[in-house]
Amino acid sequence: NDSVIGDRCVIGAGSVITRSIIWSDTRIGANAFIDKAVIGSWCNLEADVRVEEGAIIANRSLIRRGRLVPPQARLAPNSIQ
Repeated sequence: NDSVIGDRCVIGAGSVITRSIIWSDTRIGANAFIDKAVIGSWCNLEADVRVEEGAIIANRSLIRRGRLVPPQARLAPNSIQ
């Protein structure tokens, strides 16, 4: 799937990550979908999150359950969505 997953990441069951970079210490909940995105360190993406192509989520961000991060979105550090 051509993704890079950093150290100490936790990926929930049923999640799909394609062509993405996930930095260290990030948690991704169950049934998430991440496509061609960059996720910073110490992020928490809850269950059923969808991150679309080209999105960048900076360090220490929280994406709440079931949220959509649209294509090309840029989220600053410590964002809550």
